[in-house]
Amino acid sequence: LKFKYKIIGHGFNRVVYDLNNGYILKIALSQVGLISNANEAYIYNNCNEEVKKYLCPVKEYGTGWIIMKKVDTKVPFAIKEYTKLIKLELKFLRHGIIPIDLRLDNVGYNENDEMVVIDYGLFTMDLKSPVLRWLI
Repeated sequence: LKFKYKIIGHGFNRVVYDLNNGYILKIALSQVGLISNANEAYIYNNCNEEVKKYLCPVKEYGTGWIIMKKVDTKVPFAIKEYTKLIKLELKFLRHGIIPIDLRLDNVGYNENDEMVVIDYGLFTMDLKSPVLRWLI
């Protein structure tokens, strides 16, 4: 893609652009990327308010793309951070979300200095989810 925006992240399934307005754009590059974008939008819009604050906010989405709030991703690899990550995992599980692929690379800190998940495309709230079908 020849966007005027800077690429700030990428993997096998998605590429992430900085929109220079406090938001990022994730573009799907594969079937898993399509599922991940749709899944993030679904989870953010349908999860319990108690855990929503720990998810990077979704602004808009469509087939193959999603716009989310930009979050500071400079998370140190320290024992303290892993402890926070484990507590976060337990919060999601208590509220019916299976946090597949929750790791330090997929979290950041919001403006309140709270850990939030920036990549939850492989999380699921439904055991019949396409994410689980793809993983199994």
